[in-house]
Amino acid sequence: MAKTPQGALMPIGPEANELLPKLKIGQQVWVDVVRARNTAFHRKWFSLVGLAFDNWEPPVIESGRFAGFQPEKDFDTFRKDITKLAGFVDVNVSITGHAIVTARSISFDKMEQDEFEKLYSATINVLLRLVFPRKTEAQLRAWVEAVMRYDG
Repeated sequence: MAKTPQGALMPIGPEANELLPKLKIGQQVWVDVVRARNTAFHRKWFSLVGLAFDNWEPPVIESGRFAGFQPEKDFDTFRKDITKLAGFVDVNVSITGHAIVTARSISFDKMEQDEFEKLYSATINVLLRLVFPRKTEAQLRAWVEAVMRYDG
């Protein structure tokens, strides 16, 4: 749906166009309103985090520390850690009474555009501190833009 200048909601897309004729004039319905997020900005955040992941070297971990398992560099863990370090967390309690801190979901239905923009800025700050200490914010933003142009 999209809002018209008169304040009404207008159907957009095949799903809405199929549903609308099934409603009677004046029939009340419940509508879940989720503002659409900017998909290009979503890809930009992933480009930023991907760039950081590619340039990040994990600290050396003592051999045998994890029952013989060697920890591996993992993008999903990295992006969740960056999200948490940026301050976008959910805190729950475990069955044993301990706090469990997880990265807030960045899915389109869980995070609106304005909050996602705050996450992007906070992510830059985290990455400048932990992955790119010799870069400026302007340099990092320009680098991401260059990657986006190349990937696009």
